[in-house]
Formats: sequence, C-alpha cells, structure tokens
Amino acid sequence: GQECLQYLLKRGYTEETIDFFEIGSCTEKWAGFAEYALDKGISLSDLLASGLAIRSEKSSRGFYDQFRHRIIFPITDVMDRVVAFGGRVIDDSLPKYVNSPETPVYQKGKVVYGLSKAKGDMVKQDQALIVEGYTDVMAFHQCGIYNVVASLGTALTIDQIRLIARFTNNIVLVFDSDTAGEKATERGIDLLKEYNGNIALFNQHNINLSAVVLPSGMDPADYMLSHGKEEFSKLLEQARPLIDFTIDSIISRFDLTSAQGKL
Repeated sequence: GQECLQYLLKRGYTEETIDFFEIGSCTEKWAGFAEYALDKGISLSDLLASGLAIRSEKSSRGFYDQFRHRIIFPITDVMDRVVAFGGRVIDDSLPKYVNSPETPVYQKGKVVYGLSKAKGDMVKQDQALIVEGYTDVMAFHQCGIYNVVASLGTALTIDQIRLIARFTNNIVLVFDSDTAGEKATERGIDLLKEYNGNIALFNQHNINLSAVVLPSGMDPADYMLSHGKEEFSKLLEQARPLIDFTIDSIISRFDLTSAQGKL
C-alpha cells in the first residue's frame, strides 16, 4: 500500500484526507484479495457477483482481482454503508478507473459519491456542489469546502437529484474548462431533459440547477489544491442558471457570423 499512498501524497493529498475518506489499496498479486476472502469463508460466487473478482481462463485459479494494484475508493450510501468500490491505477495503464458492477445494493444512478459525508454541510450551506470524480471531492474537502459530491463520470440522474434534494434544493455543477464545451453541453441537455420529464419533482422541491466553469485548463482537484477555497468561492459567485449555461455552450460551438453557422 505504500506505493499507492505515496502516489496520493505526491498529488497533494494529506494523510488526514486519505484517512477521512478511508482510501485503501489492493495488492499487486493477481488474486491476492480474492484468495484472502476465500480463506475467510466468502464464496467465490459472491466475489464474482460483487465484482471483486473476475473470471479468467488465463489465471491458474480461474479468476483474478478486479481491483488488482489500484487505489481503492469506498463508495457509500447516504447512511455511510459501503455498497461498492472504485479503483484507480497509479501508472499510465488503462483503464484508468474500474468500478464495481451494479448489484442488489448498488445502482450507479442512485448513489452519489461522498453524500454521507457532505449531507450535513449541504444543509448548512443550502447548496450542493457536483464534481466528477473521487479525487475532486477529496480536494474540495481538504481545502475546507465540504458540501461537495461526485456523480462519478455520469450526468446526474433524476434519482440522484431526488436524493440530493433531501438536503438542499440548490445544485451547482462544477465543470473544468477542458470539458466545459461538448461534455458540459451534453450533461446540461441531459439534465434539462430530466427536468422536462419530471417537472412536478423540480417544482415540489423548488430545485435550482446552475453551473460554474473552472479556469486555466485544470481539473477540479488540481485547481482546488493549487488555488484554494477563497479563489473558488469567487468563482462560485459567477455560477449561472443551467439553462443559460447550456444555451450559451451550444451557441459557442457555431460561427454565428456565417450563414451556415446561423442555420
């Protein structure tokens, strides 16, 4: 685990932050965790169903660890019960991230990463900040901004919005400048479609959706660790309604000075 720990420390995360989010690591052995779990009485069928182990004809045991040689991020439900895991490599190999499959206790579109730790501050701040990944949440928290959760690479679903609305009706999507174009536009459109299909829910909770874009080509984690809470707070004041942000994002993709662009 020292290799994974040193990777996170070099990225700028403190041991306090790593401990708070209960970040761990999986051994480099091909089936080290699975063999340990089997020795503890956990069945292979359960390991396979949960995605902790994967079938493989190439392995001498017929299976290997899903999260082998990765940093492990526990994914918890709103009650802080672990329901899944995410794993990140510490080198340039692909895929960079792997996640638990959907199971009876984990449906990706119904879980928001970090919510169990952020919900109290969402109520206090009357606002939820939505970022994309695990390390983004960690960086915001380390810089003193606690009302932040991650959608884990997907647009917010109506179930996730309903979950967040239990604690605040003000939701701000945080985009980095590299993805603030096409990806942000697509997510904005997806959310507006959710709105049109669930107007009663949005009206019932008076849900306000807005967006803010980070400058300088940095992802949210790098931005927070280098700029800090004060600079982000200034940016947050510039958050715009999601519908305005999405329309402007669409328009910016066309040259409106030309006849073709206007069409």
